[in-house]
Amino acid sequence: MTGDLQLDRTYNVAFNTYNCSPQTPIGTSCSGGPFYSLRNQPHLETIGGVAVTQPVVCGISVAGVAGLPGDPVADCLIASAHRRLDALGARYRHHSQLLADRVYVEQLPWVSSTLATLPVVDTLVRTPPSN
Repeated sequence: MTGDLQLDRTYNVAFNTYNCSPQTPIGTSCSGGPFYSLRNQPHLETIGGVAVTQPVVCGISVAGVAGLPGDPVADCLIASAHRRLDALGARYRHHSQLLADRVYVEQLPWVSSTLATLPVVDTLVRTPPSN
């Protein structure tokens, strides 16, 4: 598959639920009853599904998200990705503003420690030894 554990598990849960032997009608799970493709998806935020007959829906609003394919699992995955992308963008904007305002100065740790110890080294080098 993709090599991504979360995507592989999500795909496998949906595939195993769809892939029935013997075949079942579309819309029913292999064990009979209504089929809810979001049930048992470990990496998606879902609501409901406590009882086997209770519907499972995406815990993230898919309203207003462009480019949804119409499949409940894919729609939930895309909506989740959009929400995470928005959160990441907000964090980037926040930290970029801190850098621009010089509230936060970003340096490599070893550069910071070297700069912090330079005055001590300078003092040690310039101070004549006392006997």
